[in-house]
Amino acid sequence: MLRPILLAVALLLGGRELVGQEIEVTLQGGVHAARLDRPERTGSVKGEATTVGLRVGPWFTDHWGIEVGVAWSRNRSYVPSPALPPPSAYDETVFTSATLRVRPTSRGAAVTVIGLVGPALIFHGGDGTSLLTRQTDVGVVVGAAAEARVFTRIGLRLDVHNYLFSSNFTQPYQPPLVGSPTQPAGEQFRHEWVVLAGATFSLGY
Repeated sequence: MLRPILLAVALLLGGRELVGQEIEVTLQGGVHAARLDRPERTGSVKGEATTVGLRVGPWFTDHWGIEVGVAWSRNRSYVPSPALPPPSAYDETVFTSATLRVRPTSRGAAVTVIGLVGPALIFHGGDGTSLLTRQTDVGVVVGAAAEARVFTRIGLRLDVHNYLFSSNFTQPYQPPLVGSPTQPAGEQFRHEWVVLAGATFSLGY
């Protein structure tokens, strides 16, 4: 079942000339470390979130390829309350991207290094009323990965991605700490780190 699906992805990404090339499928889990210290929805608290990801893409040569990916993160926070259990709220973020990949190291090396860059779409969701004027942001992802080959077609991969984009907030935000400056409403630049580790499966056609 998986082989025809991957073949269809290869044809969509690059046409029939990709048949015979190497395609990698990567399944990962990790953490999304938000860098903007303000909530996106009422009742939620911005912070680290559990993340799972999937990346698929072919290599055109030993050193150049493309890849599409999605990473879903969820951060649940508990609102202070005398009620037991305390009420909770959560933020959800879905990062999607299409990246150009460069592999300066040899394909057959025990450990390979990969750089990636490309456009990204970031989707916001969760519980409570949104404090954003839009739920989808357009941005850029810049990242790096290291892959250690375990078997001929199976490897372990670590990715570090930085998503650069801006969000538009409907109202200013006053942090709870005394003396903290009020963060204004409107457009705010963001860079969100996503760190993922998992297994890569290499398939050829």
